[in-house]
Amino acid sequence: MRLQSPRLHSHSLPLPYTNETLLAGIRELASEITSRAAEFEAGRRIPQDLIDRLRSIGMFRIFVPRSHGGMELPLPAGLEVITALARLDGSVGWTSMIACGSSLFATLLPRGTYDRIYQDGPDVAICGSAQPAGTAEPVAGGFRINGRWPFASGCMHADWIGAVCKVVKDGKPVVDAHGKPMTRGFMIPASDWTIEDSWYATGLKGTGSHHITIRDTLVPETNMLDIENGTACVPGPLYQGFQYFLPLLHGASRLAWSPARSMNWSRSPTPEDNNYTRPRQFGNPRRSSSNSAGFPPALGRRRRFTRCKRLTIGITHCPERSGAKVFSSMERNPRCGS
Repeated sequence: MRLQSPRLHSHSLPLPYTNETLLAGIRELASEITSRAAEFEAGRRIPQDLIDRLRSIGMFRIFVPRSHGGMELPLPAGLEVITALARLDGSVGWTSMIACGSSLFATLLPRGTYDRIYQDGPDVAICGSAQPAGTAEPVAGGFRINGRWPFASGCMHADWIGAVCKVVKDGKPVVDAHGKPMTRGFMIPASDWTIEDSWYATGLKGTGSHHITIRDTLVPETNMLDIENGTACVPGPLYQGFQYFLPLLHGASRLAWSPARSMNWSRSPTPEDNNYTRPRQFGNPRRSSSNSAGFPPALGRRRRFTRCKRLTIGITHCPERSGAKVFSSMERNPRCGS
């Protein structure tokens, strides 16, 4: 099946953009989402009318920068929104998480390409595959892309689709400075892709995680991004080193599926708390700052309780160096009696 041309949208939300307005929109959609679960599974996708409703409440703009009309929510606030959807329906939560996470990957593109993606508004649905299942051969005018990628959740309603390729020349892999095969990501309009009707699964049926293919397509170099070593084309701590906290996006949707679904946000932990464990810190420590209590000035930090474990997550930044640091810790929940 061939996708239609990219659909860019310019829905607007009343200012200010906050996760509270989005959570209110999700509450309004709750009964409809839960009542249509069988429809999602039978169709093996989220229906387009519900996708449009999610667009209209701002779901796809939560991590888009304010400079481009988005909400640019702090990480914990965005995770709260994704979890709220996943509690209602796993497929809806998963596909929304993919779109939100993919919008972060898009910041690794050159600024001109990024601006073009969001030229008509922030409600752009992006999906893709991080598996290096295709090849990219340098040619005049860009790269010749070929490949077939699995598990492209949300591809049925995507406006842009990204994929990771192995760079080849004369049929042989190109290696980087460390002798490893060089890989690069490419962001391509959805109209250039073909979707294979391959998603027949026993779980998360509504995610539409089909295979996607592309053959002998010339893609400009300006649509290329370096996932491992690239830098964001937009400012802000959310976009600096976001690769480190992408697993937390997956966790936000997966935690909501667990039997212990009665989970709540509580206050930030301090070293004086019982059973306190100092969070592990990821990223470049030279690009962040901390205070005497051991916690850096936090942009956002939350503790989530499950039945017998608790996860503390957060993101901090150093304004002087435009750096970011993500931290997380998993520890035994002292409220668990078993």
